[in-house]
Amino acid sequence: MNKYLSIFVKILGFIFFGLIGLAFLVWAGLNIFKYVYYNDYFSEMEKIAKNPGLSDDFMPQGITCVDNYYATSGYMLSGQSSRIYLVDRETGETKYFSLVSQGESFTGHTGGLQYKNGFFYLANEGNSLYKFPVELIYEAENQIEIGLPIKSSHLMLPCGAA
Repeated sequence: MNKYLSIFVKILGFIFFGLIGLAFLVWAGLNIFKYVYYNDYFSEMEKIAKNPGLSDDFMPQGITCVDNYYATSGYMLSGQSSRIYLVDRETGETKYFSLVSQGESFTGHTGGLQYKNGFFYLANEGNSLYKFPVELIYEAENQIEIGLPIKSSHLMLPCGAA
């Protein structure tokens, strides 16, 4: 009986490790395929900015350009205040601002971020849109008061409007 059990265990081992090897080959093949399939993208791609805050549980959601900076919005996986990071386009230096709404820590799921005509527009869950002046970033030390949301379920801005 031990002889049959030993053969059965060997067969199970071959099957198990064979499936692991097959899964690895499929994974590697798909990674190679994406570089071949999206060759146009990867050949044109260039690194334009580092993605700050990832080691601090920051989940980036939106990005825009303002003056000589990239501004990135996102929420914190740890439940802390949502943030906007500024990355200097020339030096790569970063600074972040915790978001505050009506004096309270803002922990909402910040989404897209747009800069237009001196204002930031920050999308949030629940069809909300926050609008605040860019000067707040230049004047603030470490937090920004974003105020009350504009209910945006029926808000439509034509292209080029602010």
